[in-house]
Parts: sequence; structure tokens; C-alpha cells
Amino acid sequence: MKTISQIVDEILQREPFIWENLNDGLINASALARQIAPEVISVLGRDVNESAIMMAIRRAGVQTPLALQSRLKQFAKRLGDMTMRSNLEDFTFKNSSTLASAQAMLLNEAVAFRDPFITFSQGVAETTLIVSDSLIEEVNRIFASEELIQHASSLSSLTIRLPDQNSAIIGLYYLIFRNLAWQGINVVEVISTTNEFTIILQDDQIENAFKIFKEMRR
Repeated sequence: MKTISQIVDEILQREPFIWENLNDGLINASALARQIAPEVISVLGRDVNESAIMMAIRRAGVQTPLALQSRLKQFAKRLGDMTMRSNLEDFTFKNSSTLASAQAMLLNEAVAFRDPFITFSQGVAETTLIVSDSLIEEVNRIFASEELIQHASSLSSLTIRLPDQNSAIIGLYYLIFRNLAWQGINVVEVISTTNEFTIILQDDQIENAFKIFKEMRR
């Protein structure tokens, strides 16, 4: 049988924003205890005193990994150069036996264009293509026989150079997405390589995202 502390910990782990605000002293433990009491009682199978839940919440706050948060903030200050690109188009196609040939053809033709943006991201059932809008005619022609799942326009990209050893830092991507989410910025697509991280956003959100990453580096 689970204890009250275990149930409270599980609830807080599902709600990282609550967990962080609690750790920063921005959430009233008593109010939070009242809010989660029904779930604690349901899982435990018996009535629980609110003060017991509040005590478990306070213990959870004390046990949060402050050292990890500190390392994340220090690591964020080492984020490298940022590059923005605008006028991008996003195409998602269903995977097929001819899709790879179409990709190769597009790459060959893109050489003739000045500094084009072009990237592919292949999943199990579908592949996303993000290109400069100057390549739209080529995409429509070359991929005419492929099944288009989705198309989005008026997009921009923000590419951040990541420090070495970034893959060994626990919570790095959570830190990035948390800061974007708190500012109401919706991420359309994500492109990641070993030392680069690119997010695709609507044009009207790219400047705010740039400011957020600049703040993270301070």
C-alpha cells in the first residue's frame, strides 16, 4: 500500500510547474493540500487529514533536487550562438517507397538556390520537410505523388548551439520547453542534432523566443 508521501510525490512529479513553484515558495502548501486531497484519498482508499497531506507536500519541497536546478541554470548560461531564419514552410508526408528518391531529388535541385533552408525529419509513419518558401514550387512538383498529411506556412526557425556534453545534462530540454511554455509560445516542430537544437515557430512568436533564450544565457 502506498503512503501519503508517495502519493503526493507522484502527483507533484506529474505537475513540474507546481513542483517548481512550490520549491520557490510561490504556492501555499495548505491550498495545494486541499486541491489534491480528493486524489490522495481515492488512491489511499480512506480519509486523510489535510494536515498530513500538507506535511507530505512540505517534505517534497525540501527534497527537491536544488543542486540539479542550479547546474541547469549554469549550463543554460553556456548556450552558444543563435541563428534565426524566416519564410519557412512545413510539409508532412506519409512515408512511402518513393519518398527517399523525392528527398534526394529536392536536395539536388536546392543546390541551385542561394542559402536555402532544408531539413527532413523521418518518423515511423511520416516524414516532415521544412524548407525556405523559395522552394515551394519544387516541393509541390517533386512530391506531387506523395500523400500530404499537413502543410503549415509563415514559420520561422531559431537554432541554438548547445555546449559540449549537453546530452549528459539531465533536464536541459525540459528547461527550454518550460521557459517557452511559461510565455505561451507554441513550438510547431523540433529539430535536434548532437550539438544543435532548432525550434520551428510561428513568425509572430520568434522574437519572444529569441528574448527568452537571451535571458537564459544571462
